[in-house]
Amino acid sequence: MAIGEINQRRLRYFHEILARGSIRAAADALNTASSVLTRQMKLLEDEIGTPLFERGNRGVAPTEAAHALLAYWRGCQSERAVFENTLQNLNGLQIGSVRLAISEGFVDPLMDHVLTPFINAHPQLNISAKTLAVNDVISEVANDEVDIGLAYNPQPAARVTQHAIAANPVCVLMSGAHTLASRNTPLTIAELAPFPLALMSSAFGLGQIVRTVADLERVRLTPALVSNSVAMLKRFVRSGNGVTFLTYAATLIDSADPAFCVAPLAHPLFGAAQSCVLVREGRRLPNAAQRVLDLIVEQMPLFGSEVHVSSALVRC
Repeated sequence: MAIGEINQRRLRYFHEILARGSIRAAADALNTASSVLTRQMKLLEDEIGTPLFERGNRGVAPTEAAHALLAYWRGCQSERAVFENTLQNLNGLQIGSVRLAISEGFVDPLMDHVLTPFINAHPQLNISAKTLAVNDVISEVANDEVDIGLAYNPQPAARVTQHAIAANPVCVLMSGAHTLASRNTPLTIAELAPFPLALMSSAFGLGQIVRTVADLERVRLTPALVSNSVAMLKRFVRSGNGVTFLTYAATLIDSADPAFCVAPLAHPLFGAAQSCVLVREGRRLPNAAQRVLDLIVEQMPLFGSEVHVSSALVRC
C-alpha cells in the first residue's frame, strides 16, 4: 500500500480520537455521529492493514501502529506548513503565523528585541505568544502546539531540542533602601528567609530552583505572596521591605531604577540556571517561525553572550 492512498479526512478523525481518548468525545468535538467515526476508523484500519485502537469500557487505547501513524500525520502537517510558508516567502511574508510558548520572565526582552520590530516589519503576520509553566512549554513544543518555546531551566525531554542555551542565574530583587542592599557579597537563602518573601509559582522553573535550594539548605520558606507574574513580584518588592527571586535577565530592565537593588546569590544551583530556546526535534519550521527563531538567538541580549552575576554586578 502506498502512503498516498491514506484518506486525509480519516487521518483528521484519527487524530481527534487519539487526542480525546474516545470515539464519543471525538464525535462531540467534531459535531458528528459516533457511528460515522467508527465506520471511518474501520475503513482507515483496512487501508493500513492493522488495528489502530483497542476498545475498552473507558474508551480506546492506541496500538503501536497508531503511534507510528501519529508520527506520519505530524510529519505531513509539518511539511505542509513548510510548503505554505515557502509560498508566503515569495510574497514577502504577507500572511502566516508564528506560535510561541514562553516562561514569564522572557516577556520584556522578547517583546523589546524581537517581536515588536518583527511585527512592525511584517504587520500581516499573526503572532501568538502565551506564558506557561516550564513543563507546559516543553509539552507544547513536543506536540507541535507551538513553533518555538522559551523556557527557564527546563529538564531534558524526549522529542525536544535545546536550540540555544544561555546562562541566566537567579538573583535577589529588593528595595534600594533594604537593610541587605549594602552587602557586597552574595546572599544566602537563609539570610533572606526572615524577610517578607514573594515567590514564583512552583510550576515555573524559577520557583522550582528556589524551592530546591531551600530544601537542600534546610531553610523553611513562608512566602507572603506566590504568583506567576514577574510584574506582581516586582510590585511586591517596590511596596515595602520584601524580597523576591528573579532571573538575571528579568532584572535588567530595573538596572536604572533607584527603587530597586539586584544582588547575587551564594548557592551554585542559582548560578547554574539557564534559559533555553526549544524546538521540536527534527522539525523544519515554517519560514516565518524560522525567522523569529533566528532573531531570538541574534537579538535577545541573553543569547549569544555569557552572563555572569557577581558582587561586582550588584545594582543598587
